[in-house]
Amino acid sequence: MIAAADSVRARQFEAFSQSLALLGTGTLADCLVLVRQACRAPINGAWYELLIAARTDAGLRDRLAPLLAEYHDQIAQFARTVPAVQGLPDGQVELVALTIVHLFDGEAVAAAVNPQPELEQQRLELVLGWLAGAADR
Repeated sequence: MIAAADSVRARQFEAFSQSLALLGTGTLADCLVLVRQACRAPINGAWYELLIAARTDAGLRDRLAPLLAEYHDQIAQFARTVPAVQGLPDGQVELVALTIVHLFDGEAVAAAVNPQPELEQQRLELVLGWLAGAADR
């Protein structure tokens, strides 16, 4: 199961990296749309299931923790290369990247039961506004 989880993590990150590389120097809004799509990808669903199972299985949690830490490190490293976030204050790129991923992960899980497509664009605009404010500081 852990080998499968690591494979899912690696494939998810590779798919996202390729999508963002194709985007090139896209806008921050473009990047957010790609992050949302990655979080909604079917392969990411398998990752969610493992993380949810780990909440009540200490052994699984212990075995997944290093994979999740590596995944977060990969996201943070990759985020530092995205031109659209270079205006953020020092040290905030990683925080912002992981916060956005977690936001869209939660949105993807909740949408399976309670989709709210009417809020999707508003949510993107809210996040863009937050980021614009953070970049101004």
